[in-house]
Amino acid sequence: MSKVVSKQTNEMILKRGIIVNIIGIVSKFSKAGYLLLFSRVLGASDFGIYLYCYGILDILCTFAQIGLGQKMAVDFGKYRLQGKQKYIFHNGNRIFFYSFLISTGIAVIAYFITPPIFKLFHLTEGYVQAFQVMCWGIPFFVLKYETLLSIRATFDTRPEAIMLNMVEPVLIFVLGWGFFKYQASIQSLMMTLVVSYAIVSLISYYLFVRKYNLEVNEKDPNFSFIKFVKSSSPIMAMETLNSFMGRADMILIGLFVEPAIVGIYGAAFEIGSMISKIRTAADPTLPSLMQKIHFEKNTGKTEKWFSTTMFWTFFITMLICGIIALDYDFCMSFFKFDLAYHKYFILAPMIAFGRMIHAVFGLVDAPFYMIGYTKKSFSISAFNFFLNVIFFSLLIPKIGIYGAGIGFIFSALLTSVYRLHLAKKIMHIQPLRFTFIIPIICFLVSYSILRPWVGAHEWPYFTYTILLFLCFAAIYYLSYLFLKKSEILK
Repeated sequence: MSKVVSKQTNEMILKRGIIVNIIGIVSKFSKAGYLLLFSRVLGASDFGIYLYCYGILDILCTFAQIGLGQKMAVDFGKYRLQGKQKYIFHNGNRIFFYSFLISTGIAVIAYFITPPIFKLFHLTEGYVQAFQVMCWGIPFFVLKYETLLSIRATFDTRPEAIMLNMVEPVLIFVLGWGFFKYQASIQSLMMTLVVSYAIVSLISYYLFVRKYNLEVNEKDPNFSFIKFVKSSSPIMAMETLNSFMGRADMILIGLFVEPAIVGIYGAAFEIGSMISKIRTAADPTLPSLMQKIHFEKNTGKTEKWFSTTMFWTFFITMLICGIIALDYDFCMSFFKFDLAYHKYFILAPMIAFGRMIHAVFGLVDAPFYMIGYTKKSFSISAFNFFLNVIFFSLLIPKIGIYGAGIGFIFSALLTSVYRLHLAKKIMHIQPLRFTFIIPIICFLVSYSILRPWVGAHEWPYFTYTILLFLCFAAIYYLSYLFLKKSEILK
């Protein structure tokens, strides 16, 4: 009977994970929509300022969460396994209340210290004014993530995916268009983000109430917010470093180059985020599933799930990388940049390949904190962070933003080696398979056939390029079918 229930639970998690993946992929179109709108209305310079300030805001918001969201996902999951669901509602509300107060205090402090700190790094007044408006979105950003992550403990990841990947981007686009009709400025854009975060946080809290407000709710006599915060501190450090790792290149570039080039790098980074979204869509599903399988002490099943998930993530992300690399000028042309900056568009495939490496092998990271190895997960973030700092500090001053792209790829490769080492040491698995070479071969075949045809026809550019992309996907898939049926890789 227990095996039947276990199988049904695994199938439920998998089905919901597929839904989350589809939503995650679709969400990139909605986010791309408002970023394209912002780049064209604001212009290259102000668009660079927006991306730079948003990067700093993301780091600050992650720090302001102090790891409580991830900690709630883990502890509330344990409550459910132990039959203590009656404590979740009260504990959650206490955490939200204190966390909102703390994050509001952080927002006030950030507002007042922004001018002297930004001026210390010789950032212009435009950066200061934009970020000060952004600061008021911090409490709502924190509440939004904590409520949604707490729901993750129910194995229902759909609210998280829908709110973050569909509702929020659409809200930002609609409100952004409205604000721009009233006043097209960088400040109006920042206000769009603040209002969108506030609306999404309120809806997310409503979903939390619907999930956990049972007929019988009790206060947990053993719960202490101070102890809860102390136990979440390693997660806070890990998440903050992860955020800083993802934004460190943007911050370093902003100190060396003009805002327009920051905007170009940010646009390339957002294009590459279509790849990481594949992993982001799997993140809510895989850690919960791995937690369950790990406690069943089934190493074979764990290795099988990891290998399968990593292979198909690799297969899909390599296809996206190939399309971006095939004609990166086309991908970047949707953003508004002057012709003089087009030489930097090669950053798009460079960042895409780095994001692909992180997307595939980064699947190892999240399950560690779900099975009691938070410090190991933190060590991965720290290792990657220091590699980024070293590569960026050495390369960006010498070759500009090209150095960020090259450094990003090298740090991703070295960090992935470390991830595989920890997977072998802790979970006793080696998910890497020889069949992982299949997507690489499919990419090389498709790219070598179609790259000479880029720009080689007088058809309308958009129509011709879309046809090339479709041909690339077709050749890529046919190559996969051929390799799968042949005896070459067996």
